[in-house]
Amino acid sequence: MKIDVSQYRQIIVLTGAGISTASGLHTYRGEGGVWDKYDVEEYGHVDRLSEHPDRIWKLFGPLRDPLKNAKPNTAHFVLAELEKNLNASQKFTLITQNVDGLHQQAGSQNLIELHGTIHLTKCANPKCSLESYADNNSYLNETPLCPECNHPLRPDIVLFGEMIPEDKRLVC
Repeated sequence: MKIDVSQYRQIIVLTGAGISTASGLHTYRGEGGVWDKYDVEEYGHVDRLSEHPDRIWKLFGPLRDPLKNAKPNTAHFVLAELEKNLNASQKFTLITQNVDGLHQQAGSQNLIELHGTIHLTKCANPKCSLESYADNNSYLNETPLCPECNHPLRPDIVLFGEMIPEDKRLVC
């Protein structure tokens, strides 16, 4: 089925982990998914930051390695091309739950990364002034500490139990 997008002025697309499976990345749920290997409450919950920040890195650190070689697939490129080819009266917004950065690599411009990006690291202390920074280290054998306040660092993603940051929330 082909959709004629020329009749629409506001186009919003929502993507999740399934779009990146053709790029060789695992989903979180389903057979072979990340949650088959790791208990979300023990490894993906914000409460682990204060008690066991090493568990956050044990889960999310290894996810960074496959991303070093992952490339956008046809679906990523089709969405970027759709956005690029709209006329001036049309608005396109791509909202992704993915933290892999493949939509940007494909060329998507008007993008909301609802759950953040695994390519950035930030301080776990919300009062710290350290800005998020580009980082693809996996920290398999250590929990990195903030150079400013000595609290644990963490991937700049939304963990279970956290609110989506205000700048990512959609206002209708």
